[in-house]
Formats: sequence, C-alpha cells, structure tokens
Amino acid sequence: MARNGSGTYSNPYPNFISGTVISSSQVDSNNSDIATALTQSIAVDGQSVVTGDIPLATHKFTAMKVGTAATDSLSLGQAQAEAFVWCGTAGGSADAITLSPSPAITAYAAGQRFVWMASGNTNTGATTVAISGLGTIALQDNGAALTAGQHAASKMFMGILNTTSTVQIMQVQVSGTDPLIISSLTVTGDATIGDDLTLLSDASVLGFGEHTDVKITHVADSGLTLKNTSTGDDTPFVLLIQTGETDIALNDALGKIQFQAPDEGTGTDSRLVAAEIAAVSEGDFSASNNATKLSFKTGASEAATEKMSLSSAGDLTVTNDVILDSDAAVIKLGDNQDVTITHNHDTGITLNSKDIGGVNSINGGQIGGNRNYLYNGDTSLCQRATSVASIGNGDSGYHVQDRWKITEQGTTGGEVTMSQATEVPNGFQYSMKIDCTTAEVLAADESWWLEQRLEGQDLYAWKKGTADALPVTLGFWVNATKTGVNIVSLYDADNNRHISQSYTVNSSNTWEYKQISFSGDTTGVFGRDNNVSLQLIFWLVAGSNFMSGTLATSWASYTAANAAVGQINNLDSTSNNFHITGIQLELGEQASIFSNETYAENFIRCARYYEKIAKSASYSHPGNSYSTTATVGHTVEFKVTKRTAPTIAVSGLGTSSGQIGVTNATGNYVSGQPSSIAANLTVDHAGIYFTSGISGLTDDSISTLFGNGSSFFYFDAEL
Repeated sequence: MARNGSGTYSNPYPNFISGTVISSSQVDSNNSDIATALTQSIAVDGQSVVTGDIPLATHKFTAMKVGTAATDSLSLGQAQAEAFVWCGTAGGSADAITLSPSPAITAYAAGQRFVWMASGNTNTGATTVAISGLGTIALQDNGAALTAGQHAASKMFMGILNTTSTVQIMQVQVSGTDPLIISSLTVTGDATIGDDLTLLSDASVLGFGEHTDVKITHVADSGLTLKNTSTGDDTPFVLLIQTGETDIALNDALGKIQFQAPDEGTGTDSRLVAAEIAAVSEGDFSASNNATKLSFKTGASEAATEKMSLSSAGDLTVTNDVILDSDAAVIKLGDNQDVTITHNHDTGITLNSKDIGGVNSINGGQIGGNRNYLYNGDTSLCQRATSVASIGNGDSGYHVQDRWKITEQGTTGGEVTMSQATEVPNGFQYSMKIDCTTAEVLAADESWWLEQRLEGQDLYAWKKGTADALPVTLGFWVNATKTGVNIVSLYDADNNRHISQSYTVNSSNTWEYKQISFSGDTTGVFGRDNNVSLQLIFWLVAGSNFMSGTLATSWASYTAANAAVGQINNLDSTSNNFHITGIQLELGEQASIFSNETYAENFIRCARYYEKIAKSASYSHPGNSYSTTATVGHTVEFKVTKRTAPTIAVSGLGTSSGQIGVTNATGNYVSGQPSSIAANLTVDHAGIYFTSGISGLTDDSISTLFGNGSSFFYFDAEL
C-alpha cells in the first residue's frame, strides 16, 4: 500500500545499502508503490478526479476563484456578497416578471431565496415569476395572490420559495422613504427597531397580551380603533398617561393631548399648537392630595390658551358662551335636578323654578309686565269699526284695528276690505284681515303697507344712537293666500334711516310663526317727545321704485330703492287675503312668548291715541242755556290722558231717535235739539258746545247731554 489509513506514505522495503546488489523485484515493487501513491494524489493541473472525501481538519482552501456554475465551489467572499441571490432588475411584464440569477438555477427548490429590483411598472393584479427560464410560479403575500400595487415599480423585493410553485415576497427598504414590508412577523421576545415601523395593511392590527385581548386597529383613511376584546363585565380599553416626575407641584402638567398642523403651508400661527387637553395639578401632591383639573385650551391666532376647565371639585369654568344646539336642550340644577331650564324651539325658555330671584331682564327688557312695544298686538281692539270695505286710492289711515294704519302710495287702482277676523292661530281670539277686492296692478311708484307708529319718548331703552344700541326682535303670526317673500321694515322718522328684513310665507292659507331680528343702530337718537319717531312697516305690495336696489338689511340712510327689495304682490288677485296677529316688538335677539294683555289694559293703552265715547248722563255735566236759542255747554272727561289735544268727530246730531240730544232738569228732551257742535279740546277733557237748534230751555237751567242708539263722540290723537 502506498499510504496507510492515516495517509502516511512508507517505502515497502528498507533503504537500499550501498555496495549491495539490488533485487529487481524490490526496485520494481518500490516504483510500483510510488506510482500508486502519485496516482492517488491530487494533480495541481486539475487532471485528477477526487474519488473520496478530503478531510481538511483545521485547514482551509485559500485564494479560491469565484464559482460561476451551479457545480462550482463557493468562496467566502461570494457567500458574503450573495451574488447568486441578486437578480438585478426584473424583466418580463408588470404581472409576469422574469429573474436571472447568476449562476442560473436548474430547478426550483423550497427555501431558495432571491432579491431583485422591480421594473418601472407596478403590477395590476396577480403576478407570476419565471426564474432562469424555468416555468412560471406565483408570487404571494402571506399565502395570498398579489393584488394591484403590491409589486411596486422601482422597489426592491426579496422572495423565498415556499414550495416549488409559489414564492412569498416582502418589500425591502433601500432608502429612508421605502418601508420594510413584512407580511407576517411573530416575535416571542423583545424586538428593537431602530427607525420607523410601517404597517401597510388598511386593516393592520397591533395586538397586546398573551391572547391579544387589547388591540389597536387601523381604520383606513380615518384613524385608529382602541379596543379591549374581553367580553366580561367592566372591561373598557384603558389608556393611562403617566408622568415620571417625582415631585408634583402647583400647575404641573401630568399629561397632555395636543393638536397641531405642523406642515400647514402658510406657516406662522397656523403651525402652533391649536388645541390642547391637559391634566394640571391644583396644588402640591402629597399622601393625601392629588387634586387635578382638566384644562381645555384652544387658539385663534396664537398658541392655544385655556378657555374651559373642570376642577377637582367638579366646577366647570368657561371663558365665553355656552351653546346648547338641541332645540329641546335642558339645563338641570340641584342634587335632585329639581330646577330645570328648558329651551322651547323658536320661542324661548321655560323655568320650572318657583323662584327666579336675580333675573332682572328678559331679552334685555323687563321681566314682568308688557314687553311688547307695540299696541293692540293681538288686534282685539276695534273702536272705529270691525270691518271697512272699499279702501283704495287716497284712503290711507286708521280704519279698523286701533293703532294699526293702512297706507297706500301713488295712484293705486286696487281696493281692499280691512276687518277683524276670527281666523286665528291657537291662543288668539282675533286677527287683522286684508282682503283684496280689486286687484292691484302696480306702477313703479305705488305701494301698500300696514304700519304702527311709536313715540320717541317710549324708546329710550333701545339706546339708539349710542355704542350700546340694542337689537330688537319682531315676532308675529301670519296667514296669507299668496306664498313667497315679504318685507318688514323699521323707519327712523327722526333721522330718516331705515332697516329691512325678509320673511317667507311658505304655505298658502296656513298660520306660520315668524321671528325677525334687527340690529341696534349706533347712529341717530330718537326724539324725546310725543311725536312719531319709529314706524314698523309690513309691506303688502311695492312698485319697482322700492325694489330696484339692494335690501337695506343694516341700518342706513333711507333709500327708497332699498326699502322692499323682493316683496311679492299680495293684492294681485281678488282671491288673495292676508291675516296677521300676535305681533310683538321687543328688545333682544330672541322673540319671547306673546305678552298677553287684558282687554281693559289694551284699551287704556290705545285710548291715549283714540277714544270713542257714548253719550249718556254718566259722561255729562250740568250745562247752562242763556236763552231758548243759546249755546249749551257740557264737559266730557277722557278716560286716558291723550298724546296731544285730539280732534273731535260726532255721530247722531239732531232730533231723531237714537241721536244726541239735550234733556232738561226733569230728564225730558227739550223741544229743540242740537244740530251743530263746537269744542274746546285738551289732553284731559273736551268742552263741547251745541251752538244751534236748541230750544225749550230757560237761562241757567240744568241740562244733560244724552244719547240713544249709535250716537258717539270720537276723539283722535293718533300719530
């Protein structure tokens, strides 16, 4: 044998001795053994074929050439570089890529790994790969076929053959903007990530706990859902914000939630913290104290500052308005919530408390009594008549309802009947009705409206013409045949200023409640006298002269073109009628419930402007006659002091039954009855003188003014 079992070569014969005869067989045997040993050695030129394993023990192959074929040896450098894994840029198409590793593989095997750069095309759906010209196999993400966009253009991917027919891929981060995409990762111990962790799934979940009973779930394009999946009682998701500070003093923050838009393009204030919720200590923490308030901060053009706080004692402090949006909002007070303040939609509030001490106004006006600046708002008082027909051109004036005047301008062709009607909304007895009896074909300068005029000395509380001018609100019920936009105006007669607002009748012949607010006017004070200072105007029709501009929704100098822009024609058809009642004008920006008056209260207020007096002894005083044809004088005391000395009108002069006459001391009509009258008028009384037609009296006799039927005196002091 050329070598023993350890690879050691020994000559089969001892060394030959000089001077001795060498046997040819010995020489041949040695040479044969040497030849065998050489044959069994590895030739340096690579001619030898190794027939068995070569144990290198602690030695290694050095200076090896990089293998280029699948059957070549692998150098350490080549293994480190994984050149056989890198496939360069993928070929093929977006949904059918090809890879060309070097050296090429000859067959697919589970566990093979390849890295490649996607081409410039993103996949549109399920995608396959062919490696080294072998058959196509499916690319998968977590065991599922790829969907559109998962093989993104120009991104780096790694794929591992799961089987010989599928490749599981993940996107590999190659720059700061490329995420590491891992379809499925399970870590049983601590995991440390040196930079960003991106979960690409629109429904990705972070689970915590042995049973992942606490989860944070991504909601696509929205945010996160925090959930405790335990189904037992009282198992909320608890988010605890802790500070590591060991000494909490007054005004230290235990935790904050801040809201900011740091990338806002306009910069400056827009990038500041816009809002914050913070837990702030109310004193030094101790073994017996952890008093803390919740501070709510918002900003407008500055870093957020505290606008509301909830103290440890439960006190809520708000630096500005508290707005309850519900139309049925309720504020409940007291341990038993026995006192409530309830919002009544479009009306006001209801207090259920028996005591409202400290409340000194409603809408800026008095809390008690009549808040309504208007007279006869329920249209119940009609001293003149209950119905007047054929009101038309030239008939502007007071006809039916006390204090309510109908006005027409221009040479109007229409006519109306004005009456007291019983068609009313719930809670009212009468309404004012305007019934069109002759249609109005409008010219540019023509108009109709209803109005009430008010004295300036009654309007001090409005603070008009000052920086503190108060708003006023008009509330009323309307029922009209014609639907559409109507205009209501306030006109300042002292300063020739006006303001208008619109309201809409939505349904024909249906009662609708309207509320209109007017801003306070800081220009022009009302006169402090008994003359007309303010006119409230309900437009019925308006020609183009009053509608060609822009509606004056803010106080301004009077411009006719801006007075009634948008007003419909309520008198364009004889089938049209217009009802209104429950009219209230009050201070404030919110209408309150209609301030009801008794009939007597209403009469007393209205009688300042107009009083109708029946003739009877109760209204008369003894008079004197100086001859059978002399003047007879009587005094009539007014029930209410008049605004100014009134004018007088009389019905029933003469001798006919039911008319005004004079009786003597015994109560009998004298033979001659008055046929004409004169009067001396003051704000308190009227001195009435019958100057003709009287006979049957003696000088200095007692006489009495008397009347039967429909005989009246009318005293008018209207604005």
